[in-house]
Amino acid sequence: MGVRDGKPCMGGWVVIFLLILLPGVGLGQAFEEGAFSARSVSGQFAVQGLRSGSISYKLLPLATNLNYVCLEPNLVAVSCERIRQLVARELGVPDVWRGKVYVVLRAATGSGDQVSVTSTHFADGWRYRLEMPDLVHRRDYMQGVIQTLLLEYANRQAGDRSAEVPAWLVEGLTEQMLNSGEMGIILPPPRWTKNYSPPSEFLTVKRSNPLAAAHKVLKSAAPLTFQELSWPTDEMLRGASAGAYRANAQLLLTSLIQLREGRASLRVMLERLPRFYNWQLAFLEAFNGYFLRTLDVEKWWALRSVQFSTRDLAQIWGIRESSEQLAATLRVPVRVYQSTNALPEYSEVTLQKVVSTWQVEEQQQALQSRLRGLELLESRLAPEIVPIAQNYRGTILNYLQDHLKGQEPRRTPIGRSVLKQIARDMAARLDALDQRLKSATPRS
Repeated sequence: MGVRDGKPCMGGWVVIFLLILLPGVGLGQAFEEGAFSARSVSGQFAVQGLRSGSISYKLLPLATNLNYVCLEPNLVAVSCERIRQLVARELGVPDVWRGKVYVVLRAATGSGDQVSVTSTHFADGWRYRLEMPDLVHRRDYMQGVIQTLLLEYANRQAGDRSAEVPAWLVEGLTEQMLNSGEMGIILPPPRWTKNYSPPSEFLTVKRSNPLAAAHKVLKSAAPLTFQELSWPTDEMLRGASAGAYRANAQLLLTSLIQLREGRASLRVMLERLPRFYNWQLAFLEAFNGYFLRTLDVEKWWALRSVQFSTRDLAQIWGIRESSEQLAATLRVPVRVYQSTNALPEYSEVTLQKVVSTWQVEEQQQALQSRLRGLELLESRLAPEIVPIAQNYRGTILNYLQDHLKGQEPRRTPIGRSVLKQIARDMAARLDALDQRLKSATPRS
């Protein structure tokens, strides 16, 4: 970390060292005797740091700076556990672990202190050492933990060669977490007293749109190319351009996740990283359903970044309103006649009702109308709801292809029993999506 224009700034990119140690030399042996230690609930994180009754006078400006946090082992163990759970949910991976992480808190000396991640291969797998000052910039703290977690996941199937996690993924996920609406992971600002005692609770910060800060940056700065994001310079990571790089990285990560199988493809990329010296090869292999060449990624990203930077976020609904609008768009309006001479009453039916009971022509008209509505709706939905809307669209499109192609002229008709099974499968998929939408909607 350093000080730029009188303000604290993020330190250098988290350094990764690959060490192959001699037998019998373990990361845990680096813990100092007599140091205070704590272990996380899952057992993945072992934290050690010397208790400190006070902070030196020269560190007072940092200790009272809201961008910095004073760390102590028990609090770090709880925080790392929470970050692990949120990263697992963000990437859609099982909340399990294989590689143990040793967190070492060293005495801070100033704003230039750095965070480092060391990965070490043993016969039974990988171990990790995350070393940081006990008075650290909040973003450096988050980035160090996230870097370690991504590396641990990527190395689960690795041999003796550690994965190379791309910078945009670490930076983008860090930004997403820092700006998310579920921030029970950020430690509260340090409170200076004569005998400083770190607080024991966490600070919850709510954000209506995690991409709002990125949008503000990208409105005034030209978007980076995919190649610039892939191979960032030192200036992009640590210099005056760091803010722009982080905003682009967060948007890239969010855009990839919002693809129909985006999360699954991202997990595949991480798992295949150890196979390649160039991570882009793992990326193209994992996302081959969307991009065949790097040029395809460049074109897609150029369009996505321009659309985002010119978009008015003030017109984007919150999560609750987005959920309500999406649910309303999926309902199909119908006219109901109570008697022969009575005026019609207007009601709504679900898509499950449509595919289960309506005639083919009526189904097609209703479903095509829902597709048009979803396409128009997507630009105003909260980022958290966009993937769900896209899954609804994909489900409807697949159903139209599977169910209606048997009704087309010059095609061998599909048997009635098969059509009924397709409709039942469609209704089941819609039920699952409805439940997902309900789970994503905040409670009153």
